[in-house]
Amino acid sequence: DVSMSRMSEIQRFYEREGIAFVENEGVKWNKDETIYLEGADGFIAFMTDVLETVKVDSSEICISNVDEQKWEENLPEKFAKSYREEIRKIDHIRSKILVKEGDEFLTISDIAEYRQLPADGYSEDASFYAYGGKLALITFRAGSVQIVILKNKKFANSFRAMFQIIWNKSEPV
Repeated sequence: DVSMSRMSEIQRFYEREGIAFVENEGVKWNKDETIYLEGADGFIAFMTDVLETVKVDSSEICISNVDEQKWEENLPEKFAKSYREEIRKIDHIRSKILVKEGDEFLTISDIAEYRQLPADGYSEDASFYAYGGKLALITFRAGSVQIVILKNKKFANSFRAMFQIIWNKSEPV
């Protein structure tokens, strides 16, 4: 008898160690350093990975096409609150977040910089998140969240470079 909470912890541990949990297939070694996550538990695993990664890697965090309302809807309230408290404790963190023009729902504006994308340059359904040597591609659909994490510093840095070009052309919130 293992609680769901404990099962989630065990799954997150194995995912960090390179085991992929594949729907309808079971588990496999994640040789290509790609992790697939889904649903509330997957989102918690992703956000926990972000937190643990940025504690030891001072690379700038770049997040594009964010609708923080969708993030809040897909994370348990208690976890979201705890995450924000923990991320605020990391003194070396630098975050830049691109949101849709007019969006005023900004959950960590005290520790992150926000800029706005024009509506025609904003994607409603997909975000990317470059943190440490990782790049996450995130989509919200059908009341759920799907995440692909690439543990590849070259991809992460390439997306940071593209992000910076867009950032420099965007207006502060």
